[in-house]
Amino acid sequence: MRKFKGKYLSLLLLALLITLTTSSTVVSENLIKEKAACLEDTVFYTYGLTTCPHCRKLHDFYDNSEFKDSYVFCYIDEHSECSSNYRALVHRIYNLTSSSEIQSHLAYVPFTVILKNNTYILGIVVGSVLDRDFWFNLACKEPSSEIPVYSGRSEIGVLVANTTIQEELAQLILSFIPPKDTVKETGAPGEILVGIIAIGIPVAAVGGYYLYTSIISKKTRKNLTRQRREFREK
Repeated sequence: MRKFKGKYLSLLLLALLITLTTSSTVVSENLIKEKAACLEDTVFYTYGLTTCPHCRKLHDFYDNSEFKDSYVFCYIDEHSECSSNYRALVHRIYNLTSSSEIQSHLAYVPFTVILKNNTYILGIVVGSVLDRDFWFNLACKEPSSEIPVYSGRSEIGVLVANTTIQEELAQLILSFIPPKDTVKETGAPGEILVGIIAIGIPVAAVGGYYLYTSIISKKTRKNLTRQRREFREK
């Protein structure tokens, strides 16, 4: 009788283990399918510099993850279209918000905009975040007129923009898609800064790469100061 009970108990435990394993496998497969669905028609569009270490880390992260077919990396020191589009995008965002916290982060790269269906902006991330769940959470969110803005993983504010404005920004961003295989290291931060971007905004500490660096020449600093003054007067 004891042997029978022991054998019966073992069979029950085995059946329970198989059930739990099967359930776990099904749940995992469903999660994978859900995440894959979130990436459909989603683009992680990032502006960066070839000499920016944070940009390189994020680029490599994309390349070696589930996002490898869903990202665009636009190097503003390598393509003039990236530079002009980034400058126009930052200018629009700056004028769309009164949040000094958001405005103070607009001069940093990597600068990522998560786009859905070539129309909606699901979020804006300043800095390098190497966390799959973070990006999946943004990719899986529903479009809204309230766009979260992050410095790293921390939300620093919300950009309010209706569908029309979001589509305009999305079309501006997607108007240029650089080839993925042309990335190369070029120059020093001070050299590539010239003529890339000049925006008159306050500066905040962030885990990104600030474009306005003390390494640049005196002449360049004078030009940036003049352009910042012109920006404020617009």
